[in-house]
Amino acid sequence: RPPPPRITLVEPANGSVVSGPFALVFETPATMTRDSTGWLAEGRYHLHATVGQAELMAGAADVDSLGGGRWRWNIPGLPPGEHRMRLQWSGPDHRTLREGGSAPFQLLVR
Repeated sequence: RPPPPRITLVEPANGSVVSGPFALVFETPATMTRDSTGWLAEGRYHLHATVGQAELMAGAADVDSLGGGRWRWNIPGLPPGEHRMRLQWSGPDHRTLREGGSAPFQLLVR
């Protein structure tokens, strides 16, 4: 099997300060489709994000296409403080895949 497609964070920049609900804009060459549980790439990889030790899964209404392989994931908000995050894929069993994810990034939530 080929490895999962790469996810690249476009914005916010590493080290940015965000508040309240905010958006993560990312790029992927994958074909993304929405189903009742969330978003799939290539029909099999689920979009997730790690936030520290927690994990978020993009719900069906949380992601918008911006065209050209760019997507916006609307995050409802995180507790104030510094957060280390990473966008990643999980398999059909929702286990995190090591390949294809974005580089880790830091955000300061106010």
